[in-house]
Amino acid sequence: MRLVCGLLLVSLFIPAARAAEFYVSPDGTPKGDGSKEKPWDLQTALGQPAAVKGGDTIWVAGGKYSRAWDGTSLFDSKLTGEEGKPIRVRVQPGQRATLDCAPVAKVNWSTLMIHGAWTWFEGLEVTDSNPQRSDTSRNTWTESSGKNSGVNVRGPHVKLINMVVHDVTSGIDFWQTSEDSELYGNIIYYCGWQGADRAHGHAIYTQNDKGTKTIAETIAFDSFGWGLHAYAGGNAYVRNYDIVGNVLFNGGAIRAEGRPTENLLIAGGGGGSKKNIRIDENFTYCAPALATSADKDYGGGTKLGWNWDYRNVSTTIRKNTFVGGAYPVELWSWDEITFTGNRVVAFPKALGAISLIAQNDQSAGKYSFADNTYYDACGKLKLNTSAHFDQGKGDTVFDAATATSWDAWKAASLDANSKIESKLPTGTWTSVRPNKYQNGRANVIIYNWDAKEAVEVDVAAAGLKEGDAFEIRDGQNFFGAPVVTGKFAGKSVKIPMKGLTIVEPVGKVPVAPVHTAPQFGIFVIVKK
Repeated sequence: MRLVCGLLLVSLFIPAARAAEFYVSPDGTPKGDGSKEKPWDLQTALGQPAAVKGGDTIWVAGGKYSRAWDGTSLFDSKLTGEEGKPIRVRVQPGQRATLDCAPVAKVNWSTLMIHGAWTWFEGLEVTDSNPQRSDTSRNTWTESSGKNSGVNVRGPHVKLINMVVHDVTSGIDFWQTSEDSELYGNIIYYCGWQGADRAHGHAIYTQNDKGTKTIAETIAFDSFGWGLHAYAGGNAYVRNYDIVGNVLFNGGAIRAEGRPTENLLIAGGGGGSKKNIRIDENFTYCAPALATSADKDYGGGTKLGWNWDYRNVSTTIRKNTFVGGAYPVELWSWDEITFTGNRVVAFPKALGAISLIAQNDQSAGKYSFADNTYYDACGKLKLNTSAHFDQGKGDTVFDAATATSWDAWKAASLDANSKIESKLPTGTWTSVRPNKYQNGRANVIIYNWDAKEAVEVDVAAAGLKEGDAFEIRDGQNFFGAPVVTGKFAGKSVKIPMKGLTIVEPVGKVPVAPVHTAPQFGIFVIVKK
């Protein structure tokens, strides 16, 4: 209060509203008030009680969550925050909160449906403990018997962060309506089932049109279908994607077909809808044991575009590590390609290190290939730039692609600054990728070409400080016992690469999963 020119001015200080915290537990009720003492049940909280506003946090206590099927899903989130003030649904630190679809009588519906917007879901486990993994009397996935899907994202501005989704029919369905949304740091495995016609179900299935979808730092492995599958068809599109830092491996390894699927597949019609797709700093792996023959296209690599595409517009592919499969990389019908700084490893039974297929009116003049390194242990570099596609009939006619020499590849104005080795790599390749949403957490990727018992890795990039307690968990057995525990001493940590055990699937799968160590491993370091 002050006097100015005879006027008494009164200054009022109104503090900004503080974000509130609410609580959910397995024994919570709709009659609760969201406090620690009277928590809500999960569905009540997801329905957004009047007290919940943008910027608030809903803490989920450890335990198992299930409920009766409501016609579309087990749990349905209508939570809607604000731009810059998302509502955060978070598992309480140090606890394990599991959404389990098993008691639901209906099949192939979502365990967690997300219709709201501006909401972040962090650390939840989503699964279906029903052991049914096959139905040989049915084909389509909507008729699957006994299993349900994981997370179905339909609202915009949604983030799924550091979640674990497993043993469901489809891991995360990331639909076109979920504009400007993000998948980050999730672990997804053992998704799908065996039908009468073939195996079904992917770790991630996605489409996008407006805004940018981000899929980053996610670990996905051993699905029945594909790992990360972006598909355009009908009124759906595949464009405007940032696919960064993911670890995708052994897609299709547990299905009955006897051949793996692609770890990353971007495909479908859509009349040239596939454009503005950024694929940077990802890591793939397909175990050599999954190759069935040297003369059969056994899958297992990364396929950007495919045989039935009309044409694709633009993609950038930078600083990735592509390892294994019939072709570690296949590029189909792109007008523009930037392919730089990548490492590509073809095992001895591969059909080629890279396959490039173009339509007659597409040329290498709009392709930028540079600074790549190929390890071509199969001795074949496949190139075909004179393909013809029979558009509109659903089938493809193209000139027989033949293996070409490295000199011929470079003569087509490709990879002038790159190199090729006619053998597998040696030594170790390691990468530590810090988690932007959880300090002290990082994914640790190891390619262990010399099959060492253990590999030394500098994990300081995770954000650990000297004296911090930490543990390292096997990405292929995340809820198992840590493979390393201790206090950070400011130096490298030795991570074991032998004697590791992969997590058991729920129910019997056609082919038992096999750990990828010692040649390849993915680990998660977490500050305690």
